[in-house]
Amino acid sequence: MAWICIDESSRRIEDAEIELCNLLSNHMPVIAVITKASSDEGFRIKVQNLLKQAKNVIRVNSVAKTLDDGYVIKPSGLIELVDLAMEIIPEAQKSAFAAAQRVNIQQKKNKSHAIVATAATAAATTGAIPIPFSDAAALVPIQVGMLAGITAVFGFEVKRAFLSTLVSSTITGTGATLVGRTIVSNLLKMFPGVGSVAGGAIAASTAAAVTVAFGEAYITTLTYLLKNKDISEVSEIDILTEFKQRYLK
Repeated sequence: MAWICIDESSRRIEDAEIELCNLLSNHMPVIAVITKASSDEGFRIKVQNLLKQAKNVIRVNSVAKTLDDGYVIKPSGLIELVDLAMEIIPEAQKSAFAAAQRVNIQQKKNKSHAIVATAATAAATTGAIPIPFSDAAALVPIQVGMLAGITAVFGFEVKRAFLSTLVSSTITGTGATLVGRTIVSNLLKMFPGVGSVAGGAIAASTAAAVTVAFGEAYITTLTYLLKNKDISEVSEIDILTEFKQRYLK
């Protein structure tokens, strides 16, 4: 994807920019971005008419600006630009773009919810295997992989050792309810016929529910932390502490 940026204060589009738009559009989606936007006066329509191959034209002001009369032009257009970019960028690049951008956290959440859904399906399939306690060892890698995907989408460094610790330490503190359901479902698998089927059904639903709970609590945790701190200020202790509190709720 390409963004062709044009300063609104210039009020003109160069022939080279038109040629560049035509050239790039043969290979990738193009968005025309009017920067330092403060007063349109028909300039957006002009850009749209001249850069015909652009998917859309977005006016953006990324930094607040105070005019001589004291009027403040607030930042605008950034979320719209990110949302449009997510719509037109090829599917293979969506996760990378969601991780790289820091404007719209909702895009990060949307991609993360999809990761959770995929992991929950895998966990349910694993939990339904009619072999007693076969799902216990297989679920942890699924959940760690899910958390790694969410971590990457939110722009954090992926450390699998930390994520493994997070999963194992949280499971230890989940209480008797989850453990009891897991034991009962696995014991049912020991009985042929109906017991095996019932045990598999219970284990599948339990595995999926636990995985969804893990994923959604982790998404909520990272969202909360990024609202209050810059990504460089968030420590592993912050994530672990906040995650445990949210998951146990």
